[in-house]
Amino acid sequence: MSGRAGAAAVYLRGLRLATVLITFAGLLGLALPVIIANAEVYRSLTLELVAFGILFAVAVFCALRADPGRWRWPLLVLVFGAALLALTGVPPELIVSRAEWSFMLLGWFGVLLLLDKGIGAVLAFLLVHAVLNLAQLVLVGQADRAALVGLLIAGVTVFGYQLAVAFAAAMLHRIAAGAARTARAEGARRTAAAITRELQRDHEERYAALSRTALPLLVDLATGRADPGDERVRRLAAVEAARMRRLFAEGDDVDDPLLHELAACIDSAQRGGVSVQLAVRGPRPPLELAVRRALTEPALAALVAAASTARVTVVGSANAVTVSVVADAPEPVPVAQADGVVVTNLVNADRVWVEAKWRAQN
Repeated sequence: MSGRAGAAAVYLRGLRLATVLITFAGLLGLALPVIIANAEVYRSLTLELVAFGILFAVAVFCALRADPGRWRWPLLVLVFGAALLALTGVPPELIVSRAEWSFMLLGWFGVLLLLDKGIGAVLAFLLVHAVLNLAQLVLVGQADRAALVGLLIAGVTVFGYQLAVAFAAAMLHRIAAGAARTARAEGARRTAAAITRELQRDHEERYAALSRTALPLLVDLATGRADPGDERVRRLAAVEAARMRRLFAEGDDVDDPLLHELAACIDSAQRGGVSVQLAVRGPRPPLELAVRRALTEPALAALVAAASTARVTVVGSANAVTVSVVADAPEPVPVAQADGVVVTNLVNADRVWVEAKWRAQN
């Protein structure tokens, strides 16, 4: 979370806490004393106490849970039900008086339950609340000019504070949402930049790998120092072509990179007319790129040197991988040793056996 979004979230929590405190202060500091003071004038003190108890329970729920979730709408129904109970228990001539305690308090419950839904939702709640009170005035025959003016003044006074809180919450939500969008965009930009750098580094590494072997051969061919008709030169060119196919395969996103890169080497041999069989046994641990190259390099050389047939075997275990090739090569296959991989090269008549073995270091 960015600093701006974090600050907005802190202010939102503070605003909600202040609304909770105002609601409890209204219930205990204003509503309850009014109910006690007017106990004798109510048509039904029981209705007033039940309404007060419902609202107090809703306030406790909102204090314990910042997000009402699926309880939001049932609680709003309870709040309006409590308001109707409170209105019913007040004598008609006292509806627009201090004895009717619910009018000035009910809007804070709307703010509590709809604070995260925007100022429009809070405004709709307050309008419904005002309409219910106005309808009650009309039903009991108290909708004279004085009562309407009193209701209007009370509504403007109280609703103004409640709408101000809802407006502040809406602005804070907007700030937090904007900061979150900015943070996501910045994160996406950084990710794209990191991917670009990684791709550039990967391209440079691949170019360097090719430059060490393929580039000198191409220079020799271009300058005439190497004869394309020479069998040794053709074999070197075939090795470099196989390495390039393996290099392209290294960039693919596959489940088993070792077999995928080995398949590229096998494909190069098959294009040259060699019949290749592949056998795979046992599970294999994930291998780094350098280890996979060291394991496939001897196989690549043996496959390119094969005259007509070759058999590739991959054997894996929890901490070791072996790649071996038996081919009908007319001469020994020159393979360099690599760090971490042991290479064995045996020749028997016109058969060549090459094995590369990697074992995890304990």
